[in-house]
Amino acid sequence: MPNAYIFSGLPGVGKTTLAKQLAKAIPNTAYFRIDTIEYYLKKEYPQELTKQGYEIAFYQAKENLELGKGVIIDCCNPVLESRELWNKLSEVNSTKVINIEVICSDKQTHQDRVEARYKSGSNKYPTWQDVLCRNYQAWDQSIIKIDTANSSIEDSFKILIDQIKEY
Repeated sequence: MPNAYIFSGLPGVGKTTLAKQLAKAIPNTAYFRIDTIEYYLKKEYPQELTKQGYEIAFYQAKENLELGKGVIIDCCNPVLESRELWNKLSEVNSTKVINIEVICSDKQTHQDRVEARYKSGSNKYPTWQDVLCRNYQAWDQSIIKIDTANSSIEDSFKILIDQIKEY
């Protein structure tokens, strides 16, 4: 039975770092990053994106699950609609959907991370103001929650692995 690990959280909290580490640690698992999909969609198609990146990743994940591979989805996943989409993956091969929210509870640390990424010269990262204006709804179900504010990457990853084992 494959697992679907769905990483959620605002930009700059550390979810991509943790998701990529998990992808390296779990064999036979595909990794999909919504930001990457949307970045290339925007380069080719100038219209505003709503849910296209999520849908592309969903169907790619579904195909991998049908092949018996686990999947890791790295996305903001800010609203109920997107969360319901990922939960539909449980219908494929009795997949266990594991929702993981990554947060950074220290506002200054979070802002510093976002601003450092933005200043790196890449225009694909949001500004701090973009992050503050993002519509991000609170979760209404049991999930794994990882706070990266006061933990190293290594410690955060260890906490994640321990929580996945208990889930």
